[in-house]
Amino acid sequence: MKKSTGIVFTVMLGFVLTLGSLSDAEARRLGGGGSFGGKSLFSSPYKRATASPARTARQQQATQQNQAAKQTFAKRGGWMGMLGGLAIGGLLGSLLFGGAFENINFMDILIFGGIAFMLFKFLGARAATNPRPAYARNSAPPARERVGPATLPTSSFDTKAWFRGTQANAPANQSEAQEHDYALVTMPAGFDEQTFIAGARIAYRDLQKAWDAGDLATLQALATPTMFAEIQTRMKSQDANNRTDVLKLETELLDVREVEGMLEAVVLFDAILREDTHERAGQVREVWHFTKPVASQHPKWFLDGIQQLEDDA
Repeated sequence: MKKSTGIVFTVMLGFVLTLGSLSDAEARRLGGGGSFGGKSLFSSPYKRATASPARTARQQQATQQNQAAKQTFAKRGGWMGMLGGLAIGGLLGSLLFGGAFENINFMDILIFGGIAFMLFKFLGARAATNPRPAYARNSAPPARERVGPATLPTSSFDTKAWFRGTQANAPANQSEAQEHDYALVTMPAGFDEQTFIAGARIAYRDLQKAWDAGDLATLQALATPTMFAEIQTRMKSQDANNRTDVLKLETELLDVREVEGMLEAVVLFDAILREDTHERAGQVREVWHFTKPVASQHPKWFLDGIQQLEDDA
């Protein structure tokens, strides 16, 4: 009798532990890690645009030029050849294609110092061997020395001007946009990127907390009606007590556009989350869609969709 009772107790204990582990496994972030929202396209993963062919071709051309310059410096003897080869082959490559000045060490500083010393010495010797005539001091400089103002408009580097969305600052055609490596997107007038990103970060954390707590009032206040209905449906399948800890959060504004009287903003959230107290934190990358009426004077945006990234799905 005792033996049979022990067997039954063991089976029941195992069943309870299994249910507990399943509940823990279902404890997920807002939306449960799926793609859904107010539009049918939100039900599929988000696909980021690839680099333009024009940019890829320029990168290949720059690589060839850097390689040729490296070989030219290598032909020169002494310190100039060694330092020039190292600089062109390594440091300039980092500057052009990302990762510039990452993990810089003492040897890199010595290389920079050596290059600067050799350049000053070389230019000083060249100036001494080619003195400028006294009568030429007040004359116009040679044509090759004339350096006019930069041809690029200052508005190209003015973030506020970019987001004012005026046609004067917009590229004339697609080829011009590719030439300058920015997307052919006209931002709506009056859009403040920094303010929006700050609000989106707060909304991300508040929505996660409301999801964990089952706070339907907050979720309804921060989401469109269609999105809220989707959230309610998914919440019913969440039998576990959720706890989502946002340990780190990075944001990137992917797009802002006006569609049928609505402003739509697309934001990439790259977060480090702990979705269970017994599990290790992991990286979560999702694209969230926010919207609000164009004619609305209220600054509040509403969540309209969540998409997983295609590479991560």
